[in-house]
Amino acid sequence: MHVRPAQLEDARAIAHIQITTWRQAYQKIVAPHTLDGLSAESIAKTREDQIQAGMLKIWVACHGDQVVGYAIAGPPPDHNASYHTELLALYVLPSHVGSGVGRGLVSAVVHHLVKEGVTSLLIRAFRDNGPARRMYEDIGGQFLGHGVYELDGITYPDVSYGFSDLPRLLQMLVTAQVREVNDQDSIPEITALLHRAYARNAAAGLRFNACHQNDERTRLRLSEGAGLVMEREGRLVGTLALCLFENLPYGTFDPSGLVASFGQFAIEPELSRLNLGGLLIRKAEERARAAGATFLALDTAKPASGLVSYYQRQGFEIVGEVDYRPSTNYDSWVLAKRLT
Repeated sequence: MHVRPAQLEDARAIAHIQITTWRQAYQKIVAPHTLDGLSAESIAKTREDQIQAGMLKIWVACHGDQVVGYAIAGPPPDHNASYHTELLALYVLPSHVGSGVGRGLVSAVVHHLVKEGVTSLLIRAFRDNGPARRMYEDIGGQFLGHGVYELDGITYPDVSYGFSDLPRLLQMLVTAQVREVNDQDSIPEITALLHRAYARNAAAGLRFNACHQNDERTRLRLSEGAGLVMEREGRLVGTLALCLFENLPYGTFDPSGLVASFGQFAIEPELSRLNLGGLLIRKAEERARAAGATFLALDTAKPASGLVSYYQRQGFEIVGEVDYRPSTNYDSWVLAKRLT
C-alpha cells in the first residue's frame, strides 16, 4: 500500500469509495434517501474541481493499481480559530478496513501539515459512527464535544476530536509490519509476549493455554500452518498462529469447505489501543484465502465477553461451541468469517 496526492483521473475511484463506504457504514445513521441519492457523476465532478483548484489537499491510498481509500484536508468550514486544519474526509473500502490504510492516509496528511508548519488538526465524526470514533480515540484525539452536521436538510449529531501535538500524533501512527516467523525469531520472546498479553485473562481465572504455555508449545503452534509475527520500529509486538487446516467438525461447527483457524493471538498490551490486532488478523485472512480456505475461524472463552465482542467487530460471527476441558477451564464459542 502506498499513499500519494490525488490526480484528476482518481476522481471516479474516489466517488466509488465514498458511495460504497457511506452505504455500508452509514445505513443506520444517515437517511435512506440521502444514501440512495448519492451520484457517482456528481461526486466525481466535485472532486475533479477540488483537485484542480488546489484549495483542499486530497490523498489516495493505492493497493497495487487500485485506489482503496482517500483523505481530504483543508480549513475548518466554520473557521474554527483553535485548529488550523480539519480532516474533512477519510474513507477506506470495506475490503481494506483494518489493514492500515486509514492510518496510512492520516499519516500522510499529518506529515504534510508538519512540513507546512501547521500545529493542530481537527477531526469530526458522526456521533453514532463507533469505528471511526474508536480510531480517533486510539490515536490520541482529545474529545472536544458534541455538535450537529446538516445533510439534505436533516441535522445529525456529531462529535469532534482535536490534535494539538502533531509530532506525537505521527508517533501514534507508526505502522507495523507482519511477516511469517523464521529461524531468527526468538521463541522465548514470543512466549513471554503471549504471557503478558494473556495475563488479564489469567487474573480473571480463565486458563487460556497462552497464559502459561512453554516455549515448545509456542514453537509447535507456530509450525501448524503459518506462524505470523508483527514488528513495529524493530520490536516484536504481535503474533498469531494460523492453522491450515482444521480437522472438521470444529466443535459443533461443520461447514462444507476448508476451515483455517488461528490461535495464540497476541498484541503487546501497552499498544492494544492502536488496533494493531486488526492488521494482524487481516494478514491471516489473506494467507488463509490464498491457501484456499472458505472460512477463517477461532475459538475463545464464553466468559471473555470483551474478546467475543472484539472478534465480532472484526467481522466474525458465533457459529458453534467447543469444549477443551480439562486443558482449559471454560466452554468456548467458535467464531468464523467467510473468506469466499
